[in-house]
Amino acid sequence: MSADRKGRPIVTGVDGRVFTPTAQWLQTLEAVRARERRLSTLLPRGEERELLLCRLIAGDSNPLISFRGAQPDTEACCRDVLSVPGDGRTVRDLRERARVLLYLRSGAALPRAPKDLLTLWTSATMSDPGVGGGLPAHFRREGERIPFTGGQPGGEVPRGWETVPPREIPRETEGLLRWIRADVPPEARAVCAFFLFGRIHPFCDGNGRTLRMLTCALLSGAYSEPVLLSFLERLQANRPLLTEAESRVNAEREDLSGFGGLLLRVLGLAQNRLLIASQSGA
Repeated sequence: MSADRKGRPIVTGVDGRVFTPTAQWLQTLEAVRARERRLSTLLPRGEERELLLCRLIAGDSNPLISFRGAQPDTEACCRDVLSVPGDGRTVRDLRERARVLLYLRSGAALPRAPKDLLTLWTSATMSDPGVGGGLPAHFRREGERIPFTGGQPGGEVPRGWETVPPREIPRETEGLLRWIRADVPPEARAVCAFFLFGRIHPFCDGNGRTLRMLTCALLSGAYSEPVLLSFLERLQANRPLLTEAESRVNAEREDLSGFGGLLLRVLGLAQNRLLIASQSGA
């Protein structure tokens, strides 16, 4: 029996944060896993699945969906989306979904060392103009401005949210990297990595894109590509809700299980969307 099923607290090793698999969290976990098993029998395969992925990236009626003959070309669709100009939220979200799918299909290993996080950041921000001031990938330095609004109007950092000082980033990121390879279920690793990465805030810009790519990578062994893309879209749409929850946990130093339950519910919403679409024939 794995540690999470015993309900024992899991110390993440970063800032003393604790994750306790509560009965409610375990119940939600079982629900999303059961839904994933059901989806595995319902979601299309082959060319129809590729078309579904194109639609999840670019939208149902988006002219960016690419075909060769009568067959969808998912990688061409991703390239087309990445070449779309503009820096509005909608366009950035489309590009992010394309990058995540390409990253998942690249077979890249999970980061092991801080320098690997720099590579992950590069993959997560590719083709987005002006991210990081156009500078090469680097960890946040003293005196560098953080263009971070947390999805809040007016550009204000949410109450209770603090990022670690730049001098502590190397130590904290090493703890994070040890955590994401811990012998616990992938959902627990993804939940804690999502929160801890956001709290460390290792980069001046592009942290959200990087942590969402890392989260999807952590879940990729247990959930299908369509589910992960749908989940990513829900994460993008719920930025303010997630930021508010993160800031509360950070301010009160709460156990991460409550935030973990929220992320699992977002994953469940993504699965439900695909279930409804598959049952309606959409």
